[in-house]
Amino acid sequence: MKSGTPLKINFKNLILKNENFCNQAELDEIQNYCYVNTPDLTMDSSSSYTSYIKHGYYSIFNLQKSKENLNPLKKELKSPKEYFEWTGKLSIITKITNFYPEAVSCHIAIMHPNTELKLHVDTVSKYYYRFHIPITSNKESFFYFKQNNILEKHSVINGNCYYFNTSVNHYADNYGSTDRIHITWLMPIKTLNKYVE
Repeated sequence: MKSGTPLKINFKNLILKNENFCNQAELDEIQNYCYVNTPDLTMDSSSSYTSYIKHGYYSIFNLQKSKENLNPLKKELKSPKEYFEWTGKLSIITKITNFYPEAVSCHIAIMHPNTELKLHVDTVSKYYYRFHIPITSNKESFFYFKQNNILEKHSVINGNCYYFNTSVNHYADNYGSTDRIHITWLMPIKTLNKYVE
């Protein structure tokens, strides 16, 4: 698959990827942006993410905000992109909006060292599918999927774009000594037909 081409989704697989979606300059820009804005990288205690944390700390920085304080986790929006506006100025935002114009609820997620999430199914999986771009990671950070009593362990490569079927039980951890930084967003299920092979 060519760099920067839209991800094609095959619903029979847990994970597919867009190789080299971000170049090194974009990765560096995002990482620098995170640490310059560290005081703002906090997670609201009412966020649904808090319920997923087994132990450790997870920081969220929104790159989109709701225009009408609507929460896409609660229901299916008739026209999701009309309810959100971009708040960041990163060059990767232009790439995401060009290739995935239906992307909503985009944010930077920082999983700090010695953090583990609980096994869970995303509340959004009824209406949305989730995409991830790893920005920084380490050899001790993984995704896990549990299906039919089988636990699958996956590592990811920085700069690739991944699709995660979060309707399957899953969790992630970071037992490395550095932060794991990802950009993640939701795609409405009803818009995915253009990406299906």
